[in-house]
Amino acid sequence: AGGLGGEFVEISYDQYRQLIHEAYLVEPNSVHVSYDLQTDFPELLWDPRTDRKGYDALLTRVGPEAQTDFEALNYGLMRMTGLDHKAFAYLSDVEVPSAWYQEVTSPGTLLKNTITEIESPSSVGVKGLKTYRCEALIDHLDRYKLMHLQFQMADTSRGRKLVGIQIEGVMNISAYEASFQLRKREHLAIYEIMEDGFLDRFEELHPEMMVNGHGAGDLFTEFNTDNTHVNRAVYYLSGDVFANYYITDEEQMVVCSFELAHLDAIDLLLGQAFDGELVKMGEMTADQSILYDFVTSGYGNLYAYLDDTQS
Repeated sequence: AGGLGGEFVEISYDQYRQLIHEAYLVEPNSVHVSYDLQTDFPELLWDPRTDRKGYDALLTRVGPEAQTDFEALNYGLMRMTGLDHKAFAYLSDVEVPSAWYQEVTSPGTLLKNTITEIESPSSVGVKGLKTYRCEALIDHLDRYKLMHLQFQMADTSRGRKLVGIQIEGVMNISAYEASFQLRKREHLAIYEIMEDGFLDRFEELHPEMMVNGHGAGDLFTEFNTDNTHVNRAVYYLSGDVFANYYITDEEQMVVCSFELAHLDAIDLLLGQAFDGELVKMGEMTADQSILYDFVTSGYGNLYAYLDDTQS
């Protein structure tokens, strides 16, 4: 088992079945991407009847305990948004407020979370109490919500856990407003592909990358080797992406990263792996998203796309 950006660890077949079963309980369609499990592998959906202690041990195995409050808050909000009740209970000593379920009625996605520590109320007998205000941007049913919440963290007999949750306000926002919230500086490098069959060779060399087909090309996503992006006061879902590679049907490859230094490292690796197959055409930096709009535009040449849309 292993998450995007996480280390791979060995688990037993029964533990694997437990994970599949829990995912099925949260969202039945989430486990039917490649197979119809009810027909092909019905045994994967049987209730393994793992007790709470065993399930906590499994979660510790596949997702080590959060080392900081930032990690705990971000992971906790991910589980709340995904309606993953058992995983949330692993992180918390309190239940999710009922008002949350009036806003999040089916599994959603945490796109961004901004954490600010605020003054904690005086308390007696609560060790290590800290209070945080979170501004969470959530994608729910293809709509966007900006939620303001207050969390309290403290040391408990189970370790450092969430001990208080309060929803302060909820605002529905437009896709444009959400895109403004998610805007990050992009660094792009553009290459011309000089050899036939480059796409197949690139895919064969990088089986670890996630690939998605689009109208004018294929988008490959390379993830970071760790999840340090979760241990930040400002969390982005896209923070686990090392770089994107868009290989178009017009013999062009656009490499995009949020870190300029990544482009230098990638350029060196591409030169070693594909000597003579690529010619670098240029680089650019943008304060708004270019790659996503280009990928979904149907264009196969970035320069032609920019000429037509920004002239």
